[in-house]
Amino acid sequence: MSDTTHVTISPQGQLTIPKSWRSILGIEKGNKIIAHLKRTPQGAAVILSSQPENWTDLVGGSGPGLWSDADTYIAKERSSWK
Repeated sequence: MSDTTHVTISPQGQLTIPKSWRSILGIEKGNKIIAHLKRTPQGAAVILSSQPENWTDLVGGSGPGLWSDADTYIAKERSSWK
């Protein structure tokens, strides 16, 4: 899905996220969101996402295979301490 709209920055530097976007993001007045500034060769973009209630649930299990053989690595490091 892609949706583009124009927003106006207030004199205080604030902007209003359109209601339809807030519904999609699942955010309401007073909620916190994550704003990520991404620089690209074409310029910069801001990516907004709803803040998870629990970060552990969000990232848990997201790196399978990241540590291919952690037990061997730990054993090797521990043996080097002697």
